[in-house]
Formats: sequence, structure tokens, C-alpha cells
Amino acid sequence: MGHQRPGWHLPSMTDILARELAATEALVRSAATGDEVAFARLVAEHHASMARVAFVICGDAEASRDAVQSAWAIAWRRIRSLRDPLQVRAWLVAIAANEARQAMRRRRRERGIGRKYGQVRAGE
Repeated sequence: MGHQRPGWHLPSMTDILARELAATEALVRSAATGDEVAFARLVAEHHASMARVAFVICGDAEASRDAVQSAWAIAWRRIRSLRDPLQVRAWLVAIAANEARQAMRRRRRERGIGRKYGQVRAGE
């Protein structure tokens, strides 16, 4: 049980966390230079969190998918403005939440205008 190979040790949680943070920072910095592969990795890592937040706000799968798609387009254009690469998840989730709220405002506005002029969609 207590046997370890010579020269080998189990990394500490601090070591693991430091490596993860360095990798995240490098990934964001690469994406900020236009590296599409790095950006695709960010999408893979953070899409689910963004989708959950958008769905909670929208309550509708199609609207939340549209909001997240818009959020990714915004993130691609603005990633160079991200000041702290280690805050990328919070930054991306905030963009998705803002886009979801915008989608809901548009939907309410469209429904209000439709009702005003007697155009009500089926199921409403």
C-alpha cells in the first residue's frame, strides 16, 4: 500500500489546480489571437453551462438554442476584450444570459404587437 515507485509522486490538488488554470489561460489567450481550434475547445467546455442558463431564462428549447448561438458569435468577436482569462466561464455564461433575456424581450414585444393587430399564433 505505501509503496511508490522511486521518483514518482502523486500530484497535490494545488498542483492540479495550477495546471488547470494555466491551461485555461493559455486556451483563452490562443482563442483571442483568432485560433479557431482553441475557441472550439472553449465551446466544448462551456456550451452546456451556457445552454442551461439560457434555458432557465427562456423556458423554451428553441429560444435558448438561438440565444446560445448568438452568445457564441458575440464571444468570438469580443474575446480579446476579456480582461481575466480565468473568468472565461462566468463571462460566457453572462453573455448567454444577456442574449436569453434579449430573446425573451423580443418575444414579448412580438406577441404584444401581434395581439394589438389581431395576429395571434396558434397555441397562444
